[in-house]
Amino acid sequence: MKKLLLLLIVIFITTFLPAAIVINEFMYDMDGTDAGEYIELYNTSSSPEDISGWQVLLVNGAAGTAYNTITIPALTTLLGNDYYVIGNQTTINAVWPGVVDLNINLDNILQNGSPDAIVLKNGSATLIDAVNYEGDAVFVVGAETPNAISEGGTGSIRTRAIATTRVGSIGRLPDGADTNVNLEDFHPIVASPGSANTGISLPFSDNFDGGANAAWMAGFVQIRVVNPASTGPMVASPQGGDALEVVDVTGGGDTAYLGGAFKLINVEGYIWIPADAANGWTTGLGIATKCEPNWFSDAIGNGLEKGFYLDYQNGALGGTLKGGTYPAHSGSADLIAVNTSATLNTGLVTGTVATTLGTTTSVSKGAWNTFRIGCDTNSNLVYAYINGVEIFRGALPAGYNLTAGGVVVGFRESHAGTPVAGEGTWIDALMIDTNTSVSDWSIY
Repeated sequence: MKKLLLLLIVIFITTFLPAAIVINEFMYDMDGTDAGEYIELYNTSSSPEDISGWQVLLVNGAAGTAYNTITIPALTTLLGNDYYVIGNQTTINAVWPGVVDLNINLDNILQNGSPDAIVLKNGSATLIDAVNYEGDAVFVVGAETPNAISEGGTGSIRTRAIATTRVGSIGRLPDGADTNVNLEDFHPIVASPGSANTGISLPFSDNFDGGANAAWMAGFVQIRVVNPASTGPMVASPQGGDALEVVDVTGGGDTAYLGGAFKLINVEGYIWIPADAANGWTTGLGIATKCEPNWFSDAIGNGLEKGFYLDYQNGALGGTLKGGTYPAHSGSADLIAVNTSATLNTGLVTGTVATTLGTTTSVSKGAWNTFRIGCDTNSNLVYAYINGVEIFRGALPAGYNLTAGGVVVGFRESHAGTPVAGEGTWIDALMIDTNTSVSDWSIY
C-alpha cells in the first residue's frame, strides 16, 4: 500500500518524472442505495509519484461545474504500480478489507449521469485525467467542461450493488490502459478496489450448470441461468442441463458481458434461435469494444457499439430496431460490423455506422444452432459461422476496426409490451479461446 516519504525525497524524485497517474476504476451507481461508491487512482509507472494536494473533481454534466472537490492530503506518495482508493472506509473495507487510502464518505455522492464526469488535476491545477459516464448528452458549458469532455465518455453503464455476490464497477482494462479515449479504455469489470482490474482469462468455458461463471457482468438485470427444457425454449440444449438466459422480462432488451481486451479471439457454442413469429426481435452475440456495447437496443447509438455481431432478426420490426436505420434481413443470420464515433459529450455527436458483411438463411428456427465468431484485429480479419455454414470470412471494409474487445450476449424486442413465450437469447456450452486456425485465413 501507500507510504509517506520525506517531502524532500518526494520533491527530488518527482522533479524528474512526469505524472503517470490515471483514474483507474470507479463505482457510482448501485442497485438500491448507492452505498460503497469509490474512486481508484493508479500509478502506471514503476516509480513513486507525489500526489500531495492533487484534486479529484466530481463534475455535473448539466452545468459543467464541480459539485464536489476531493483534495489529497499533503505528504502523500503513490508508489509505482500501486493504487489509491478514495471512499467510505467503513462501507468499503467491510467488503474489501484495508483497501481505502483516503477515508471520505462518497456513499450516494457520485451523481448518476446523463452525463457526469470525474476529473483529476495535480497540485498546480493541471488536468491529468478525466472520464465521462452515463449518457450521450452534450455537457453544458461550464468551468470544467473543457476538462470533462477531453476523453469522450464511457456511456450508459451501470455498476452493481456492493451487497451482491456479483459486484461490478467501471475500470480500465488492463490496469492503466490510456489511449485518451474512454470508450476504448474502460469496461464493466468485477469490482477490484485496491487491486488489479481483470477481465476473463483464455481459454474460458462455461456450461452454466450450477450457475454462471462469476466473470459474467449484467446489463439491466442480474445474470441468470435456467433449464431451457422447462423455461423459455422448452427444449433441452445438446449440452443438457442449464443455459444462460438473456432477456428483460419487463420488456425492451438485456445484455450480458464478459470483460476482455482481446485482439485475437474465437467464440463458439450453442445458441437457441426462436421460431418465426409476428413479433419483432433480435438475438445474438458479438465481440465488442470494452465499454458497454449497445447494439441490442432500439435507438441509434453513439460510441457504444463498435464491434462485430452475429445477429438474427425476426418478425415485423416496424422500423424501430436501431431507430429504423439498420436494414434488417428478417429470418436470416447476419454478421454485422459496427463502427461508431468516440465523441460522446463533445458536441460532435455521430450515430452508429453498420454494414452487413455476410448473411445466410441456413438457420434452424425453433432449435439449437452451433455458432462460431472470431477476429484477428492485428490483421483486420473477422469471421462467423452458424451450423458450420460460413457467413463471412475476410477483411473488414475500409473505415472499420476493433482495437480490442470482450464478449457480449444480447436480446432486444422491438414490439410493444413484455416478451412473449419463447422470446429471448439462450446460450450454452460456451468456449472462448485464441484459436484462429489456418483454415479461417488460408485464402488471404
